[in-house]
Amino acid sequence: MKQLQIAFDTKSLDECIKIGKECEEYLDIIELGTPLVYKYGAEGITKFKEAFPDKKILADFKIMDAGEFETKIALDAGADIVTVLAAADNQTIEDSLKAVKEAGKELLVDLICVHDFEERVSYLEKIGVDYICVHTGSDTQKLGANPLKDLITVKKLVKNTKVSVAGGVKVDTVKSISDENPDVIIVGGGLYNAENPAETAKKMVDIIK
Repeated sequence: MKQLQIAFDTKSLDECIKIGKECEEYLDIIELGTPLVYKYGAEGITKFKEAFPDKKILADFKIMDAGEFETKIALDAGADIVTVLAAADNQTIEDSLKAVKEAGKELLVDLICVHDFEERVSYLEKIGVDYICVHTGSDTQKLGANPLKDLITVKKLVKNTKVSVAGGVKVDTVKSISDENPDVIIVGGGLYNAENPAETAKKMVDIIK
């Protein structure tokens, strides 16, 4: 069954928690996005975990180096899922994977800015990461890009790993994304900036599940 993940990249921590509480029954994973990691640090992860003890908390660290050390910072703060960039060196990814496995947690590897999907997906499946994320960044979204085409490509390559997808997903585009059968659909401003986030989350869940 597909899961819905909310990714908080803006607003205050208190506002994020308030919105998260309103939508909680529809959410499977709650993400402290990279901008909020910069703003609030590891304490933000802890606050999220305290507010949502029964949900998986994802810390979007986008690790590029110091894999084990930085992963442990997120884990010690309460993260259940930590992110590392697929563009990172193999050793960095493997060190992050080692850290999450020792803690009984999960690793998401983000394909943002990677173009050789075949090589990278093959490697990530071989080492056994938990999630491979198709991600269209916010800056390229300004140019009209969206993750659908890349999702179709990656889904054909992945055999055993869960696939996440992120990048400008909204209630009116979530069906086309859902139709490609990703395991996790990540929604940011399209959910937390909605006039009624809880109602929007319910609509999305009704569409994807």
